[in-house]
Order: sequence, then C-alpha cells, then structure tokens
Amino acid sequence: MPLWRNLQFQTLWLGASTSTLGVSVADIAYPLTILAITRSPAIAGLFAAVQALGMLLAGLPAGVLADRYDSRTIVIWTESARAIVTGTVAVSLIMGYRSLPVLFAAAVLLGIGQAVKGSAQMLLRSVVPAGQLTQALTQDEVRMNGAALAGPALGGSAPDLN
Repeated sequence: MPLWRNLQFQTLWLGASTSTLGVSVADIAYPLTILAITRSPAIAGLFAAVQALGMLLAGLPAGVLADRYDSRTIVIWTESARAIVTGTVAVSLIMGYRSLPVLFAAAVLLGIGQAVKGSAQMLLRSVVPAGQLTQALTQDEVRMNGAALAGPALGGSAPDLN
C-alpha cells in the first residue's frame, strides 16, 4: 500500500502539520501581542521564558505519563488542550480582552503541553511499515520545515491591537 493511502499516517501527519504551524505562528504572534500591549520588548521576551519554564517543570512527569499510557491518546488530548488554550486566547483578544496574566498562563500551559506531547510523540514508527519509514520521515521533515517557513510570516501578519 502506498504511503499516501496509509490513513493512520496521513491523519497523524495532517494533525501534526496543523499543530506545528499553529505553534510556529504562536511563537511570533504571542510576543508581538505582548509587545503591542506593553510596548516592552523585555516583557514580550519573557513569554518564551515562561513557556520554557512550563516545559522544564513538566518534563519528568510527562515522561512518566508517556510510559504509563497510550501515546496516541496522550498526543490527541495534549494537542486538543493546546488548541483550546490558543483558541481561547485568540477569542479573548478579538473580543478586546487583553490581559498579561492570561497570556502568561497560556505560555505555561503551552509549555507543559509541549513537554507532554514531546514525550509521547514517537508515533511515526507505529503507523508506518519499515519499508516506508524513509518516505514518511521525509514527508514529516517537509511538515516541520514548511511550518518553520510559513509560521512566522502568518504570526507577524496578525492585526494591530492598537
């Protein structure tokens, strides 16, 4: 069966592509939003530090979680939670509610989600036969690099909050 007909892989790839693009957009959009609110580059840069702190604090518990439970379920729940956090922030900004505590809480939650997802993410080998692994890894690289190219441009094109 050709890789493009492997429904499990294509579903995983599509979900991971969406998630990766969203993270890439958020990595630019959140600091720009904070900069627009506060006019402080230092506070805008603090977003990444808070997100990294969330990843650091969740690292060990995330590994234990990944060892004890089904990786697919963990990734689905984690990515869903991260999408809800990002959607909630987007809706609050659209409605005019601009709160630094909400943005920094989102940073912590997104960091925790990244750590949990990262611990459970080795799903590719479980949905692709060994003979198609090289092709699947190539397609996965296209996903990651495409998001790295498109995400900052999309994140920087957010409307002005002033």
